[in-house]
Amino acid sequence: AKFFASKNIKLDSPYLKVMTLYSAKGLEFPFVAVMGLEEGCLPAIDEATPPDEVNRILDQQRRLLYVGCSRAMRFLIVCGSASHPSTFIDSLKTPYWQIQHLASQTKTAPRN
Repeated sequence: AKFFASKNIKLDSPYLKVMTLYSAKGLEFPFVAVMGLEEGCLPAIDEATPPDEVNRILDQQRRLLYVGCSRAMRFLIVCGSASHPSTFIDSLKTPYWQIQHLASQTKTAPRN
């Protein structure tokens, strides 16, 4: 793996690009996977966060999720946890989303 600062990302290279949601701002890709859509990750609210700051942080992280999702030109996969779902999941439940719960479909790889 090689790290590139957002200004040095070579978009025409044939390699997988792994970046933060912040780094993806302004870019587009045919296929985007947004990972970590679960409580404690996205949104990430620390227990020490003052109550009057929680809504501001949630709004900021919701906008950041939008940035990540809107980078996809053709395909978007959003991954999270079924046991600790993000509060942002509800905003994705529309007729435009195909939702699959893959944990129940997981199979063990055959041993050679």
